[in-house]
Amino acid sequence: MKGDAIEWKSSLKGPSMPLSVSAVAIGSWGIILSIVNLSIGAYSPGRKALWSGFILKSRDSNTISSDMVIDDFIFLGLAVSLFIIGFLSIKKSVAKRPKGDDEDISIFVQGKIKSFFNNLTTLEKGILKFTSSWLITIGIIFYLVWSINYNTWIDPGVYSVMITFISFGIGIFILDSSKN
Repeated sequence: MKGDAIEWKSSLKGPSMPLSVSAVAIGSWGIILSIVNLSIGAYSPGRKALWSGFILKSRDSNTISSDMVIDDFIFLGLAVSLFIIGFLSIKKSVAKRPKGDDEDISIFVQGKIKSFFNNLTTLEKGILKFTSSWLITIGIIFYLVWSINYNTWIDPGVYSVMITFISFGIGIFILDSSKN
């Protein structure tokens, strides 16, 4: 029982690879939303989101003013922090690999991206990897096309459709990986 407690505590200190990748993805998304919000408005055409009002429903959720407010700094800071934490965790995990792997983080990321795109075009790793890659891709493409077309980058309806595709894709990927 004592060994289990030590293993449990060590797992809290070093997040898992999927959690780290999720942090990088969500941080990247937050950075993109911040840039879009500051440049053209993420709420609707010409309307900038006020993040605290949008998230907390405590005050106005949007404005036509393009002035930077404290919300913009906080949201961008959280997104950048999440990205950095995820990136450093991935880097730490890659560094802990056996010494036979002379792999740095750039080679690791390139390999994962290549593997993902390979899963989109072939059934080499099985139908589940193929399906999961396509569900994730469809979710991302749907979000980007809808948001660019209608200039509504924070539409909850679009999020619910996108998240359904992406979460099923990730779930199928994890299910297939757990079999191996």
